[in-house]
Amino acid sequence: MLNEKCLHTINTTIRYSDEIKAARETLWRAGKTDRQIADAEGVPRHVIVNWRRRRGFPIHRVQAINRPPKKTKAQKPDNFQSNTLCWSCQNACGACEWSQISHTPVPGWTAIPTHLNANTESFEVIACPKYLKDPPRRNS
Repeated sequence: MLNEKCLHTINTTIRYSDEIKAARETLWRAGKTDRQIADAEGVPRHVIVNWRRRRGFPIHRVQAINRPPKKTKAQKPDNFQSNTLCWSCQNACGACEWSQISHTPVPGWTAIPTHLNANTESFEVIACPKYLKDPPRRNS
């Protein structure tokens, strides 16, 4: 189908006839998306995307009819421990009393009592004598 519609090929650039160009523009002006035009012509979508961009035509998007709403992140409770020092401490995995199974408060720390949920008490640690900042991590 594609070969019948092409006039000639130069250095892998396909030259389309005026008839094909007019049909594409007619579909675009009718509000068709890149995918719909590509399917109608039997060419890959990127061919239509490049054609549309070269002519400065804006993209047509499909209306989001009956599409479920995007999921949003769950709201965290006001007492969530996102600011506690423990999350960035080298001793957080068993090297201090709090991170061990007993969850005993560290002597000398400054902490605010909080609740993770109705049954779980916790602390937001503000200062701790055993705090050692984690070294920066490299993106690998």
